[in-house]
Amino acid sequence: MTTKYYDYYLEQKARIISKMEESKAILDVADNYTKAEFVDMGNLLQGEYRDYTERQIAKKMAEDQTYFITDKEAKSTMNAIENFWKEMGYEPQNREAFTYEDLIYGTNQGRAVYDKYFKEINKYYKALKEAGMSAEDASRTISQAIFGSE
Repeated sequence: MTTKYYDYYLEQKARIISKMEESKAILDVADNYTKAEFVDMGNLLQGEYRDYTERQIAKKMAEDQTYFITDKEAKSTMNAIENFWKEMGYEPQNREAFTYEDLIYGTNQGRAVYDKYFKEINKYYKALKEAGMSAEDASRTISQAIFGSE
């Protein structure tokens, strides 16, 4: 992933925020990615969404940073976090307590867990790359181990 669509990502995010404000939706918006974070997260998402173009991934990143989560996304997020815990060997007593409702309603606990573990997954991706894996192999490893993709 390159920075080619970074400005597009910022435009899409601003458009989503504007629509949410117009509809009086409760918003929770993450800080904008830096260009380096944009590239790293884009590389990670390319492994998960193999048939997406860079432009589509940039749009997805903008959508993901405006807190609005569907039922399907909440369930897959719960599974991804639980799989991450298993993959990293987190003992049950060291896992944060959160529920599906925390994610779907965007409670403070839900947002905190979501943010923390997707940052941790991104760190895991970087560690795999630093260990010598290609970006594609690191993305595939995470897709299979964490997100349950084939």
